[in-house]
Amino acid sequence: MTDNEFSFRFLGTEACDMDWTRYGEPGIYGSTQTLVNGTVLIDAGRTGFRSLTKFQVDVVALKELWFTHYHDDHCFPAEVAQIVLRTALRLRWCSAVRRCC
Repeated sequence: MTDNEFSFRFLGTEACDMDWTRYGEPGIYGSTQTLVNGTVLIDAGRTGFRSLTKFQVDVVALKELWFTHYHDDHCFPAEVAQIVLRTALRLRWCSAVRRCC
């Protein structure tokens, strides 16, 4: 991959009204989450860490975690903590840091 190329991997695409207890069942996808170049994670919702594990993403390789906004399907504290405890990444916000719903 050259400096001008990006790789995107979508690890989840579900909405915030999902029944998260069904995660892992056929046809049930994880919370919205995108991995860029294997080192930048965009969003980590209700299935954030579990999705990284499911798709065998090297959590230690993560350098930044960006949040698009604060909804549980994009930023869920318990899942974010599982990621942060395993790496020295930087947390970044694309929008105001406040709960909007």
